[in-house]
Amino acid sequence: MTFSYRKSGSNRWRKLTVAADDFIRRFLQHVLPSGFPKVRHYGFLSSNSRVSLESIRWLIALFYGLVHRLVPEPKQEPTNVAQVACATCGGTMRFLWILPVQAASFDTS
Repeated sequence: MTFSYRKSGSNRWRKLTVAADDFIRRFLQHVLPSGFPKVRHYGFLSSNSRVSLESIRWLIALFYGLVHRLVPEPKQEPTNVAQVACATCGGTMRFLWILPVQAASFDTS
């Protein structure tokens, strides 16, 4: 089976010859099972959505009563910011989510 394709970022068409079973395998990777919608076209993830992800995060936090701590931004960025590294892979750790009130441990003594 020979088919034409274009690499992303290129205008040149290329041809690739593969066995029929390999072509079917590649093609079926793009087919969704029945009952699964294409999520990228629905809701707040849609390209037509006028709601920002940041406002959705705030609404979720308000709904579940999550802890927020607002601090003023520093006037000048510190030059020696210690970054936490992952113990497994050594990559830089980054902030992902805020813990619920029940999961946060506060020292009340």
